Amino acid sequence: MKIRSWVISAALLVPSHAMASTQTGKVTWVAIGTTPPTAFVIDDGTRASKPACATDNAWVIPPTTDPSSQQILSGVLTAFAAGKTVTANGTGACSSLQPNREQIGYITITP
Repeated sequence: MKIRSWVISAALLVPSHAMASTQTGKVTWVAIGTTPPTAFVIDDGTRASKPACATDNAWVIPPTTDPSSQQILSGVLTAFAAGKTVTANGTGACSSLQPNREQIGYITITP
């Protein structure tokens, strides 16, 4: 019984991304900057499970001083220039610098 209680307690401590949204489509708009941070918009497809804080449809890329953010930006720009389909997967949290936009977790690019 103690093990079951420990497993349930541990599960409650793991962050939930249940409200993280996802969207698939073509990138139609990109704004590059540091303040506010870089953002992009996917106009195609319905955005699923959007968190309440994300009142704007744009996605925010974390500050590009982080190598993973640089990779996301590179992928977004590549998909934008080539007209490729992107699936954006959010973190479920909005950016502290742009509190009305969900922060991107990762993207996938398909032909």
